[in-house]
Amino acid sequence: MTTHASRYKAFLLRIWQIENEGKLIWLASLEDSHTSERQGFPSLDALFEFLKGETSEKDVQCARLEDIPKS
Repeated sequence: MTTHASRYKAFLLRIWQIENEGKLIWLASLEDSHTSERQGFPSLDALFEFLKGETSEKDVQCARLEDIPKS
Protein backbone atom coordinates (compact mmCIF):
# COMPACT_ATOMS: atom_id res chain seq x y z
CA MET A 1 0.00 0.00 0.00
CA THR A 2 1.30 3.46 -0.88
CA THR A 3 1.42 5.89 2.01
CA HIS A 4 0.93 9.63 1.80
CA ALA A 5 4.59 10.18 2.75
CA SER A 6 5.80 8.19 -0.28
CA ARG A 7 3.47 10.13 -2.61
CA TYR A 8 4.63 13.56 -1.47
CA LYS A 9 8.13 14.96 -1.87
CA ALA A 10 9.30 18.48 -1.05
CA PHE A 11 12.72 19.83 -1.98
CA LEU A 12 14.48 23.17 -2.04
CA LEU A 13 16.14 23.38 -5.47
CA ARG A 14 19.26 25.45 -6.06
CA ILE A 15 20.81 25.79 -9.53
CA TRP A 16 23.83 27.79 -10.64
CA GLN A 17 26.22 28.05 -13.56
CA ILE A 18 29.99 27.69 -13.53
CA GLU A 19 32.61 27.77 -16.22
CA ASN A 20 34.37 24.45 -16.75
CA GLU A 21 37.05 24.11 -19.45
CA GLY A 22 35.66 27.15 -21.28
CA LYS A 23 32.03 25.95 -21.18
CA LEU A 24 29.20 27.14 -18.96
CA ILE A 25 27.53 24.25 -17.18
CA TRP A 26 24.61 24.07 -14.77
CA LEU A 27 25.00 22.47 -11.35
CA ALA A 28 22.21 21.76 -8.91
CA SER A 29 21.45 20.74 -5.38
CA LEU A 30 18.30 19.52 -3.70
CA GLU A 31 17.58 19.79 -0.01
CA ASP A 32 14.88 17.52 1.39
CA SER A 33 12.53 19.78 3.32
CA HIS A 34 11.67 16.98 5.75
CA THR A 35 15.16 15.70 6.61
CA SER A 36 17.40 18.64 5.54
CA GLU A 37 19.55 16.11 3.64
CA ARG A 38 21.28 17.77 0.66
CA GLN A 39 22.35 16.12 -2.57
CA GLY A 40 24.43 17.63 -5.34
CA PHE A 41 24.20 17.07 -9.08
CA PRO A 42 26.92 17.73 -11.68
CA SER A 43 24.34 18.45 -14.41
CA LEU A 44 20.66 19.05 -14.97
CA ASP A 45 20.45 15.63 -16.59
CA ALA A 46 21.70 14.05 -13.35
CA LEU A 47 19.12 16.06 -11.39
CA PHE A 48 16.32 14.90 -13.70
CA GLU A 49 17.45 11.27 -13.45
CA PHE A 50 17.34 11.53 -9.66
CA LEU A 51 13.83 13.02 -9.78
CA LYS A 52 12.70 10.28 -12.16
CA GLY A 53 14.04 7.73 -9.67
CA GLU A 54 12.29 9.44 -6.77
CA THR A 55 8.98 9.26 -8.60
CA SER A 56 9.40 5.73 -9.94
CA GLU A 57 10.68 4.14 -6.71
CA LYS A 58 14.01 3.01 -8.18
CA ASP A 59 17.38 3.98 -6.74
CA VAL A 60 19.55 6.45 -8.65
CA GLN A 61 23.15 7.29 -7.76
CA CYS A 62 24.06 10.95 -7.31
CA ALA A 63 27.10 12.89 -6.26
CA ARG A 64 27.68 14.17 -2.75
CA LEU A 65 27.20 17.92 -2.52
CA GLU A 66 30.81 18.28 -1.33
CA ASP A 67 32.02 16.80 -4.64
CA ILE A 68 30.29 19.43 -6.78
CA PRO A 69 32.49 22.39 -7.81
CA LYS A 70 31.47 25.72 -6.34
CA SER A 71 31.22 28.84 -8.46
